[in-house]
Amino acid sequence: MAKKTKKRSNGRPRLSERQLYQPGMDNAARPSATVVPAARVVAVAAQPADEDLAVEYHYVLTDLKKIAWLAAAMLALLVVLAFVVV
Repeated sequence: MAKKTKKRSNGRPRLSERQLYQPGMDNAARPSATVVPAARVVAVAAQPADEDLAVEYHYVLTDLKKIAWLAAAMLALLVVLAFVVV
């Protein structure tokens, strides 16, 4: 059996430029290939407002409504089938 070798890492996170982007930063301060400590990223990250989330994730509410209607219909079908079978 071959000896396993340890993968060498350079200590940098394996994230793309888009994943390292932080909202609210101007174009000059966009992340580059330099390493940003994780504690600093958490401290600098801006919290989006509730209105921004509502605009950005409006499709989630419509999907949840569809799922709720489907679940209600399936439950009603089960109740009807329980009365028919018994």
